Amino acid sequence: MTSNAINEKWKSLEESNSFVHEIFQQPEAILDLVKFYTGDEGRGLLEDALVSFSITGYSQIIITGMGSSLFAGKILEILLSSCWFPVTRMDAGELLYYGFSDVNGEKRYPKEDNGKILLILVSQSGESSEIVKILNEIKSRKEGIIDTWGITNSLDSTLSKEVDTCFPLHAGPERSVTSKTYSNCLILMYMLGLTLVNHSKMDLDAILHVIQEQVLELERSIDELLHHQLSLAGKMVKFVGKDVDYIAFVARGASIATIEQAALNIKETAKIPSGSLTGGQFRHGPIEMINKDTRVIACTSDGITRKILEKMAWDIAHTWGGGKVIFITNRYCEKLDGEPRILQVKHDIENPFLATVMEILIIQLFMVELALERDLEPGVFKYSSKITKEG
Repeated sequence: MTSNAINEKWKSLEESNSFVHEIFQQPEAILDLVKFYTGDEGRGLLEDALVSFSITGYSQIIITGMGSSLFAGKILEILLSSCWFPVTRMDAGELLYYGFSDVNGEKRYPKEDNGKILLILVSQSGESSEIVKILNEIKSRKEGIIDTWGITNSLDSTLSKEVDTCFPLHAGPERSVTSKTYSNCLILMYMLGLTLVNHSKMDLDAILHVIQEQVLELERSIDELLHHQLSLAGKMVKFVGKDVDYIAFVARGASIATIEQAALNIKETAKIPSGSLTGGQFRHGPIEMINKDTRVIACTSDGITRKILEKMAWDIAHTWGGGKVIFITNRYCEKLDGEPRILQVKHDIENPFLATVMEILIIQLFMVELALERDLEPGVFKYSSKITKEG
């Protein structure tokens, strides 16, 4: 298929398919987000958060959500952990049923002498069942031990109205499988994390200026991918095969957010089983399942563990059974280049936190192409819905 034919196919999909349409809206969405947080209102929210965070000295910080909302929190978790803040990322359903109850199922609440807790609740709709129930649990207790921050795309939601501070995503309406709300959440998590950990080294205006420049570069790269590199999706599908029956997603660091999101999204879009594991966890046992039919998508965009993941990709293809690996990275590995069982996919975003936006976008295009090859309409729910009201 010629480049013009490929572009025409995607243009038609953009007009007819909600998921693809929203994928193509991501450049505009991330610019809207940055415009808000570099403006007076958004900057004020970040400044107030910084002051509150610095003064209170929380004994525990919990980031909670479901699905994409939880996965994006990996960015903030890493940034806070790097400064040894006591931070945990926790499934909202598990927090609801096991964080507010003891081992016998009796209701319990944090004790005041354990110090104040910051609970960061993330829900793109602001109406996810578990999040609403957690808010009700907190509201029923008046001790004031827990401060709440919310991150949501809906300012009319229960979440936005019930938390102490709300950070809007400004992604615009989203009808299909999560795409632009997730990308905006990744960037907001980066923005919030950098604000909280760097206040002693850089003032907020300097931080926001750096982020603005980095996001402008990211937007240009996304635009280039969406308008000039769409053939990549077909190349990736051809490499793994349209009849693939399982894909393992593997990463380390910030890219763990990417693989968690990818493993969820591919179930929703292409209806195939998948799983995500850190590079270390993948090495501790799962390598025993590798054979020539194994398909792995690995992501690495930082220098800390790049060499480890490069070696893992080589071992999957050569040492552990001859599987195939799509290796998404911001730096080519010469040893892997030209390997028939390894496909390197390079992007040019150097910042490993913002690279997660580029990584998931590449995988989203792959998912759409794979769904089409399997005669499925990408991003159409069969049994679930955009907002989960039970949980």
